[in-house]
Amino acid sequence: MRDASPKRRHNAQVVGDHGPWVVLAPGFGTTQAAWRHVVPRLRDRFRVLLFDPVGFAPDQAEHYDHARYATLDAYAEDVERLLRVMGIGSCGFVGHSLSGMTGLLLAERAPGLFDRLVLLASSACYLDKDGYRGGFSRDGKEAFLDAIIRDYKAWIADLAPRMTARPPDDGKAREFADCLRAMRSDTAFSIALMVFQTDLRDRLHRLRVPCTILQTRDDPAIPLEAARFLHARLPDSVLEILDTEGHLPHLTAPDLVADALLRHLGAAGTG
Repeated sequence: MRDASPKRRHNAQVVGDHGPWVVLAPGFGTTQAAWRHVVPRLRDRFRVLLFDPVGFAPDQAEHYDHARYATLDAYAEDVERLLRVMGIGSCGFVGHSLSGMTGLLLAERAPGLFDRLVLLASSACYLDKDGYRGGFSRDGKEAFLDAIIRDYKAWIADLAPRMTARPPDDGKAREFADCLRAMRSDTAFSIALMVFQTDLRDRLHRLRVPCTILQTRDDPAIPLEAARFLHARLPDSVLEILDTEGHLPHLTAPDLVADALLRHLGAAGTG
């Protein structure tokens, strides 16, 4: 029987007991554990909410519904429900990759929830089309999805070092690989398909929440053009290029990410 409690469904936990709220949302293939090296830098100044989107953590299988989570809207609804239950009425929202777009959708429908959005390695559309570079060609998308079905272990072995920009035997690459292995392959396929079907380019101009875009100088999933596209179309945004590489800088270069978060969230007066 599915647990109706959003706190338990999302493995929600709070770190820090004073200060404004900051919500850290993990991206595809990771859980809240990916933020563990960033959290100690934030906990003395913020109350940090950590959670796992449904399907991202291995203990959530009973809550994942392929039909419901076929669009990003369901994830935005989940986050809104969780924040309401937690009594969080104003916060800074930091979303990695896909979760950045979850935050953008929620900021559009409930702008009063957020003081600032931080989009870490995020893209409004992950496919190349209409003269836009999102990161994956249509052939690349099909190959990505086919690899999940054909040989999940081989897909993970290839993806983890590429996305972390680390050798396969590096601890960070192994950690990302372990997290991917903990996901069911059918869930990973469904979430990846949803990612490729998401296109929020025509909704960016509606955002009325200040936004910070953090992008590494070389991200294998998202080209700099996609980050600049966000910056050009989000009405109140700043773009910062982090001096590192890879798609998971909060895992591989946490001090750089923490420094950026402290600057941008502090300047925004979050809370």
